[in-house]
Amino acid sequence: MFAPAQSLALPSSSAATEPFPALHSALGFVRHNGGTVALCSAVVLAPCFWHRHLEANDLGSHIYNAWLVQLIHQGKAPGLHIVPQSNNVLFDLMLSGLFPLGPRAAECIATSVTVLLFFWGGFALCAAAAGRATWAVAPVLAMTAYGFVFNMGFFNLYLSVGLSLFVLALVWRGRRWDFILIPPLMALIWMAHLLGAGGVLVLGVSLALMRVLPLRWQLALTTAMLGAYFAVRWYVLRHYTIVERESDIYWLGGADQFVVFRRAYLWVALAVVLCAAATIALAGLRDRREALQRGAAWMQLYVVVALAVGFVPGGLWHAKFGMMGYLPDRISIYAALLACCLLALARPARWQAAAFSVVAIVFFSLLYTDTAALDQLETRMEQVVAPMRPGQRVVATIFSRRGARVHDQHMIDRACIGHCFYVANYEPSSGQFRVKAEPGSPVVMSDQEDCRLMQNGLYRVRAQDLPLLEIYGCGASLRDICVRELRAGDLNGEAAFEQIGVKVRR
Repeated sequence: MFAPAQSLALPSSSAATEPFPALHSALGFVRHNGGTVALCSAVVLAPCFWHRHLEANDLGSHIYNAWLVQLIHQGKAPGLHIVPQSNNVLFDLMLSGLFPLGPRAAECIATSVTVLLFFWGGFALCAAAAGRATWAVAPVLAMTAYGFVFNMGFFNLYLSVGLSLFVLALVWRGRRWDFILIPPLMALIWMAHLLGAGGVLVLGVSLALMRVLPLRWQLALTTAMLGAYFAVRWYVLRHYTIVERESDIYWLGGADQFVVFRRAYLWVALAVVLCAAATIALAGLRDRREALQRGAAWMQLYVVVALAVGFVPGGLWHAKFGMMGYLPDRISIYAALLACCLLALARPARWQAAAFSVVAIVFFSLLYTDTAALDQLETRMEQVVAPMRPGQRVVATIFSRRGARVHDQHMIDRACIGHCFYVANYEPSSGQFRVKAEPGSPVVMSDQEDCRLMQNGLYRVRAQDLPLLEIYGCGASLRDICVRELRAGDLNGEAAFEQIGVKVRR
């Protein structure tokens, strides 16, 4: 999928039909650069270990439900059962298989493997696009690896995208025997998430065609893709319930992945956009004809994905298929990766690579600070639930910090492992995961709407819900956590709302 720069000739779009020893070159690259690869991998994994807790919102839910799987097998989770499921499950299977090592070890190993697959999959795709390994894009790839999708904890999606990048690299640069790797990779991608499978289908077919088509037919293909997209969009908007977008930053064209907890990240994203635009523009000025030949296919794909992100609704709901939220936030990860491919094609100079490294240092410094605060909050939650008797039913009302794109409502899930049941756990009632809840389960609410109301602090407690404790923020500091016993008729988030000056009707 990539090879040392001196061993490859840069192809034009019309020359991309020449066979490329993808797997052989990848193995050769690792053999000759083993020390650098190992060091780069260690640096990329550092954020997975720099705090006591690995902070990534939905990760808490994933590991909590892996614990519930163990209880189901032991007959200690009444009203819960496991159903066969073919997708949106691969990361959860990894956690369940590793859980006997302990929840902390399981999530660290599974997350580390997933991050490395994503990062090196992106590196492979960039190398396939450029015809050479380009280390200058590594800082941007690392930022993408720890962007919005990671911090939201969408790990089945994240894993599927990472695996899909290897397939796309093979499609663009592979030769006959390399293609035997695609079916097993596709099986894993399908098990992980539908978005990765869709990414391979759309981008993979497009790359396969652009590999053999001259430029004028590539433009016709791009036009057809955009027409098909807007036709599908027109249909979907009339047959699905639309969920509004939560933010309006998708004009950043993939750099929105770097806007995570607060407004300071917006300046990081803008810096990435300016540096990338300058790098690509300078490459075009050096040799416009060569830049067009080498980058036409990738630029067209980037434009298609960026426009798709710009016009897709925030989410969709259908009575038969359920809900898929954060659509622009999820799809834009492909825009970020395609932008990295364009950077690799531009062959950044050393000073440009240094500029990306400086921006990455700023990004990870901000990320360290924000996740450290979340780590302290979760430590406090663990202290609160530690004295509880096993099986205690709890609900948490912890509001995300103002201005944050990434939520943090799933910390209580991980804190509850071995101590309590978080009854607003959304996975069993969503119909999108392998753990399912039956009505009346004491472990979790079986109705998705009840779970949603509980998470938002708007659920009216009923007698059959008792006993039930609420964990809520009760002060200015993130470490100010209190517990109260709820009664029938209480609004579960009333105490938390009072702390932020919001009046609610009883």
